[in-house]
Formats: sequence, C-alpha cells, structure tokens
Amino acid sequence: MTSEFGPPSSGPPQGWGPPGYGPPGGPWYPQPYSGPPSPPQDPPSRRTTVLVTAFFGLFGLIPATRHSRQAEQLGVSGSRYYTAFALTLAASALTWTLVAALLVTVVRVGAPAESLAAPTDDVDLDKAKGQQVEGEWTVEGLAWVLEGFADDEYGGDGVDYGFDDTVGALMPCGGYGQELAPDLLDTTLGGYSSIASAQILPDARAAERELARQAEIVQGCTGGYELFGEDGATVDCSASIETLTPDVRYRVDCDDGAGTYFYAIFRSDNAVVTVAVPERVMLDMMLPPLMSELDVD
Repeated sequence: MTSEFGPPSSGPPQGWGPPGYGPPGGPWYPQPYSGPPSPPQDPPSRRTTVLVTAFFGLFGLIPATRHSRQAEQLGVSGSRYYTAFALTLAASALTWTLVAALLVTVVRVGAPAESLAAPTDDVDLDKAKGQQVEGEWTVEGLAWVLEGFADDEYGGDGVDYGFDDTVGALMPCGGYGQELAPDLLDTTLGGYSSIASAQILPDARAAERELARQAEIVQGCTGGYELFGEDGATVDCSASIETLTPDVRYRVDCDDGAGTYFYAIFRSDNAVVTVAVPERVMLDMMLPPLMSELDVD
C-alpha cells in the first residue's frame, strides 16, 4: 500500500538509534519502547575505604565490604575495594613503623652515654672493657679469654705464670719474645704447661700478614734448630708441620727429655694467638672452645 508520501521505507527512520531505541510499534524494533535509557550509575568511591583504613586500621574493612557489594550489584567487580584496603593497611603499618624507629633513634641520640646498654654483670663488663668500639682486641680483653685456656696455678717454683706479670709472646723456633711482628702494638702471655699468648696488631689486615709470616717461620724450622739455656747449654729441636691454613698447627720435638709440644697459631680479628700444650688430645679438646669464644670460624 502506498500513500501520498510514497511507499513505506524498508529501513528504520533516519535519526533513530539501534533496536530498542525507537518509537513503540515500529516494524524494526521487536521490544516495546521504554523511553531513553537512564545513564549508568557510578560505583562508590574508594576514598572512604582508604581514609578509614589510614586512620583506623582494620576498621577500613567495613566500608570496603559494603562498597564492594554495592559495586557488584552494579555489575562492577568489588575486588578494587579490598585491594585499596590491603595496600593502605600495609602503607600505614610501614609508616608507623618508620615513625616509631625515628622516635627511638632520637631518644637514644639525646640520652646520656652512661645510660645506653650498660653491662649487667662481670662477664659483660670484662668483654666491654676488653674490646674497642670497632670490635678490635686489646690486651685486657684478650687476656681475660686466654686465661681460661692457660694454667697459671703452678706453685712448685713460686713463680706466677699469670697474664698480668708476663710479657712477650710465643714464636716458632723457640723465639720467645723475639722476631715479633714489625707493627706490634702489645703482647700478652701466660701459662705453665698449657700456654697461650697473643700479639695485638693495628688491624685485621696486619694480623693476616703476621699469621702468614709465622707460617713461613714454621716451615723454616722443619730442618731443625737449637735452643740456648741461661747456663749456656743447648738442645736440638725440630718442627713437624700438620697444617698451614686456615690456621697453623705443628709439633716440636727436642732432645732434652722435655717431650713433645703441640702448637696452634690462628688469627682473631686484629690479634694473632698462639697456644701450646704437651699432648695432642689436650689441643684437640681445648682449642675448638677457645676459637669459638674468640669468634674464629
């Protein structure tokens, strides 16, 4: 059927949108016309979750849960609110931790020196007195440790073999008090049958050089050497090397009937320590605890 306006059009009227947006009853729109669409509703803002979490911590989970449900009703994923809650909570915890650490640092810097971590017993006091700020050994601190290894309680000759009244240090090839380190700061020595001594050097690097030097001296003793007594008598001795690294261990045999002595030389920070005992089993039992106490690996 035609009209004065011509045959009916085979397509939608000009100016109309896709199906569903035309006038009711039109041949090109299967569903009834319900008017123009309403604009989509925006999901709730994450700002509330962030602010509540920042100031009240875990209470921020309340708005995060409520807004997540509202967003899902609008067809939007609600995980964004839980993510905002978790990130804000982590950032808040980190911020307050840094603030607390800063406050503690300010308090410690402003406190008098005598109030900071004072030793609480005699052992800690001796260790604190014996070590410098950088952890380098002094004679006082090192002698306190070596006294536990050496035996100075010998009354047969009335001589005190303690560390307070003896100077010098054990050296390979009988060099007691001789051929000491060229950059030596101090020495300590004590003991009668179980003997311990140490050379204090300026730093750990100097102690490493001295340990290497003494290892070379020990190697030169394997061919034999002489010891001279105060009465002019001499004895012949020889060294047998057991190890040279990481610490030096060797034994010395002399023909004066004194038997055999077992030696160990090692480094502890800025000190080179030498110990000597008359039996190997004593060295095997006594050396590991001493090295552990001196923080030697």
